[in-house]
Amino acid sequence: MEKEKMIMRKLKEREAGINQCLKGRMKVRVITKVINNRTLEGYVLEVEDENFHPVVYEEKKWEDMTDQEVAELLYQFRMNNSIHENYSLLFNPKASTEEIRSKIRPMLMSEDRVNELETQGIITDQKESFTVLYVVFVPEDGKEGVDISIRLTSALLSYYKLKREEIERIAFDQIEKEVVIESVSPKVGKLYGRGYGSSALLCDSVKKEIQERFGEGCCLLPVSIDITIILSNDFAKQTEFLKILAKSISLSIDECNQLSQIPYVLKGGRLKAL
Repeated sequence: MEKEKMIMRKLKEREAGINQCLKGRMKVRVITKVINNRTLEGYVLEVEDENFHPVVYEEKKWEDMTDQEVAELLYQFRMNNSIHENYSLLFNPKASTEEIRSKIRPMLMSEDRVNELETQGIITDQKESFTVLYVVFVPEDGKEGVDISIRLTSALLSYYKLKREEIERIAFDQIEKEVVIESVSPKVGKLYGRGYGSSALLCDSVKKEIQERFGEGCCLLPVSIDITIILSNDFAKQTEFLKILAKSISLSIDECNQLSQIPYVLKGGRLKAL
């Protein structure tokens, strides 16, 4: 009984320390949950005027992290996610570096949403007129085989002990292995993958295969973060039609998944906006 009281006292001290570091930006409640006969610490993330409160569980107590480090990690995680529902995630520091690397993917961001990233600590790169950010897939607690993607931030990089300069290569190596180029008809195809398939447009080997199958000067409509429509080079001169088509398809997609209403032409392995 005394041991339980001591544990709860320490948890309350941890909660107070984290909230002090957050300075009103967000509120954290520390809870416990028994999973497989192990007691885990959980952090309930509460933002004013939001009616969903995700929970982040750790495989072991974050005793080696300061209150400030935990506060910044949780704040960046909470504010950089676009999932507006209750869920709980299980962070696993015992996962090997290779396992973490295998869960990182690139994601393209539409230009009108880039400003969202500037003050949030999100890792980004600029490639061929696209803004690229990176996500890591983390398992949702209690749902086997279900992963939620979390945008990589400077705090998460530090948590996973990853180097900034290696993220781009790791992410694009993974998406390159998974992407599918499917022919819908001789002149129409689509590019997709395990989430955020359109980012594969920035892989040289993928662009080469698209050109070989649909011709030099073929057209690409990256209408969503997941799927890009491919049209053969027969459509290259129909600029106005392509613009109308790209806009029409884009507007039929959920706003959070929209990417671009601009058609591109692929020549010599380079993307050029029409």
